[in-house]
Amino acid sequence: MSYRPVFPVVFFDLDGTLVDSSMDIAVSVNHVRLELGMDRLSESLIQTYIGDGVEKLFNRALGSEDPELIKKAIHIWRPQYENSCMVHTEFYPEIFALLTDLTSSGAKLAILTNKPQRPTEIILDGFGILHMFSAVVGGDATPTRKPKPEMFNRAIDLAGAKAEEIIHIGDSHNDVKGARDRGLKTCGVTWGYGAHDEIKEADYIVNTTGQLHKLLIREI
Repeated sequence: MSYRPVFPVVFFDLDGTLVDSSMDIAVSVNHVRLELGMDRLSESLIQTYIGDGVEKLFNRALGSEDPELIKKAIHIWRPQYENSCMVHTEFYPEIFALLTDLTSSGAKLAILTNKPQRPTEIILDGFGILHMFSAVVGGDATPTRKPKPEMFNRAIDLAGAKAEEIIHIGDSHNDVKGARDRGLKTCGVTWGYGAHDEIKEADYIVNTTGQLHKLLIREI
């Protein structure tokens, strides 16, 4: 079976879109809290803190805006998470097949995630898919994070693409607003961490990977 891409270039969010990493993130956050003398939080609560970058994650998880405390927390967190970010993290159903078919179709792929660059690359490499992406832009690769435009600009430059060729896939307001503001088509997925009303302004909304496959690829 052969495929052709509907959109020449596809940008993906990572957490809550391609992979469910909430358990490993929760474990790492609770490791930091215990190191700081705090009690554990539930995974379901920590999941609501994901998506705006590591500084915001710990601002919420510690209930503090103290920059020194957050800096200390990230210093504790970084090596622990980088060493354990693949323990429980897994693809959402049929994502690997989707990425494989997109690659076979000739689509150019990129990752734009507010997760820091190093653990992003560890996860992609651990799943054997790092080579599929022409650009990987993590949350510390540019001065600002989604929905600000810098991450999108960097990915567009690295992919050698034009805005009108691109669709961005994600599960949150950051994805939809950031991509729309930059002139990209947008698709919101409902299986991620963002509330459904966060993606209501997307050009497309899908509930399953199968629906996403039909949106992005055509059989020839």
